[in-house]
Amino acid sequence: MAYPAQKPVRSFLLRSLALCLLSGVGLCQGVSVLGMSMLGVAFADDAADPGAAQFKKSCGTCHTVDPKAPPRQGPNLHKVVGRPAGTMKGFKYSAAFVKAAPNITWTPDMIDKWITDPQQVVPGAVMLYHQSDADKRKLIIDFLKIH
Repeated sequence: MAYPAQKPVRSFLLRSLALCLLSGVGLCQGVSVLGMSMLGVAFADDAADPGAAQFKKSCGTCHTVDPKAPPRQGPNLHKVVGRPAGTMKGFKYSAAFVKAAPNITWTPDMIDKWITDPQQVVPGAVMLYHQSDADKRKLIIDFLKIH
């Protein structure tokens, strides 16, 4: 899995590799080999863990599963499966969510309903993301079960 701190490194390497390839400078050969191997590791990690890749793609902008990370746009989802909704310390939930939370526990079935259509589960919820593809939802849920 690629970690957030790797993103600037990958971005730098991609720009450096592009400049080297365009300039044809011999000194770039070492940078290209190093850069390609580092990028290859990051991509290989995503391929090895499709659940992590799907979580990162679908949820990673607003959520994290890093137990030491602060909340982002959405609450931290570390060990969310089995947790009562609205209980992540340090996150300010919307009024609609606070009202609905006492009736929600994040079971795999509830998470599936939530990411299928958050507005159906909690009318007025702030989360606008939804995932209609059942296979992608399963990857995300299976990933959350172990993180």
